[in-house]
Amino acid sequence: MPFEFLVNNEVICTSLGSHISSRSISAENVLEVEYFPAVLPPAPKDDFVHDDWISCASVIRSSIASRDPSSSPALSTSPETSSAPWILASGCYAGVVKFWNSAGEIDRQYVAHECPIKSCTAINETQLITTADDGSVHVWDVQEGSMGEGTRLVARLSGHASCVESSCARPDGERCATSGWDKEILVWKSGRSLVSEAADGAQGGINGEPKTKRKKRGKSEPPLEEKIAGAPAIASIGTLSGHTQAVSGLKWVTQEQLVSCSWDHTVKLWDVEMETPLDSFNHNKVIYCLDTPNTPTHAGVIAFGGAEKGVRLWDRREHHKQGTFTQSLQTFQSHAGWVSDVKWHPTAEHTLLSASFDGSIKLWDVRSAIPLWTVDVAGEEDKLFCCTWIDGTAIACGGTDKTLRTLAIT
Repeated sequence: MPFEFLVNNEVICTSLGSHISSRSISAENVLEVEYFPAVLPPAPKDDFVHDDWISCASVIRSSIASRDPSSSPALSTSPETSSAPWILASGCYAGVVKFWNSAGEIDRQYVAHECPIKSCTAINETQLITTADDGSVHVWDVQEGSMGEGTRLVARLSGHASCVESSCARPDGERCATSGWDKEILVWKSGRSLVSEAADGAQGGINGEPKTKRKKRGKSEPPLEEKIAGAPAIASIGTLSGHTQAVSGLKWVTQEQLVSCSWDHTVKLWDVEMETPLDSFNHNKVIYCLDTPNTPTHAGVIAFGGAEKGVRLWDRREHHKQGTFTQSLQTFQSHAGWVSDVKWHPTAEHTLLSASFDGSIKLWDVRSAIPLWTVDVAGEEDKLFCCTWIDGTAIACGGTDKTLRTLAIT
C-alpha cells in the first residue's frame, strides 16, 4: 500500500531531502513525520447519458458512514461506505432531471423545467430543488413516483426576475436559498414547513393566485404544465442584497450563516436572519463556484474558483488572526482551463475535488500545492460543468459531452 507523508502540516511531494532544502530547514532539526494511506487515481464506474449538456448533480440518498472526520486524514474505504445504496439526481439543458441508482440503472426521469436547468440540490432525503434559466424554482417530492409515474411538484418558489444559477439547503433541511442574475439571494421555507405552507396554498391559493384543480389521471406522467398549474406559488421569507452582479454560487455554512460568490469578484458571508453581510473577500476575477467543508471546525475555510486556472482557498480563521486578506489566501494551480466547480469531501476536511472547462477533475489535499491525481474525463473539445461526491469513495461529474460519469476511489 502506498503512503503519503506529512511534515509540518504539509504533504511531501518530493524526497525528504529536497523538501528540507526547499524549505530551508536545518539538518539539525528534529522533524516529526506523519504518514497515511495514499489516495490512488479513481477507476471508471458507470456512465449515464442525458439528451443535452449536464449542468448539475446532487446526491439525494448518500451512503456516507457516520464517523469522526478528524479520526483519519485518509478517505473512507469501509465496506459500508462503498457498497451502500444511493440515488443521484442530475439536471440538463433540456430541462430534464434524471435519477440514477447505485446499481447503474436509471431510477426515473421527468421534465422539471421548460428551459435549461441551472442547479439541483437535495434539500433532504425527500425533497429536491431545481432552478432554471427562465427564473423558475421548483421543489419536488422525490419519494413519490417511479418510472412511469409522476413525481409531485410540491411548490413553485416565485420571486426571481431572471436566470437562477445556484441553490443550497440549510443543514436541517428547513430552509433553502437561491440566487442568480437578478443579483439577489432569496431565502425560502423548505422541508416540513414548506409542505405545510404548500398544503394551505393548495386549499385556497396563495400570493393572490387561485387554486387550480388537478386533473385525474392514471399512472401516466402528467405534462409539466399540469404539474405547474397544480402547485402553489410560495413567496420568499428573506432577501440578501449586496452583490452587484450575478450571484453564481451558494453554500449554507451553519444554521445562521451562508456564503455566496458572484461575478462581481466577491465572496460574502451572510447572517441570514439579519440579512446582512458579516465578511467579504474581494478577488480580481469572476467567481463561478464555492464550497465549504462539512466539518464544523473547518467551516471558516472557503474554496472557490472561476474565470482563472487556479482553485483559491480563503481561510477566514487565518484572516481574523492576521488581520489581512493576503495572508489567508492559498492558490492551487494545475488546471489548464477555468474552474467550474469545487466540492469538499464529505468527511475528510483536507480533501477537495475540482472540475474545469479543460475537461478534467482533480483531487487535492490542501496541505499540498500539487494535486493528488488528475483525470481527463471529457473529450478535448468538451467542458465539465459540475462535480459531486456520491459517498466517501465515489464521485460524479458531467458537462458538455452529455454524459454523467461516475468514478470509484480505491
